[in-house]
Amino acid sequence: MSITPVCVGIDVSKAYLDIFDPLAGYFRIENTISAVSAFVSTQLVQGRFVVFEATGCYDRVLRLGLEAAGVAHARVNPEQARDFARALGRRAKTDAVDARMLADFGRALAPK
Repeated sequence: MSITPVCVGIDVSKAYLDIFDPLAGYFRIENTISAVSAFVSTQLVQGRFVVFEATGCYDRVLRLGLEAAGVAHARVNPEQARDFARALGRRAKTDAVDARMLADFGRALAPK
């Protein structure tokens, strides 16, 4: 028997990271080295699996911060994430909705 980790979804934009954790809820941090460093050092990501869309240069700070902290994560193709949302009938497109959808994507599909 395997235990599925809690999946955290993060919607990445140039200025902010919108984060949905099923245990902690929704919150937003700045997409800066200092904010990401503080975030990855918290209990909110330790032992969790983080899923975010590949956004070119905007996800770099997050990706490097997660790697440095040893946090399991998947950088997924935005088209696959959008197809997943469509398959669930989710048409709304906001940062909070996208973050939650990415958490659901991670839980349902366990991307590598």
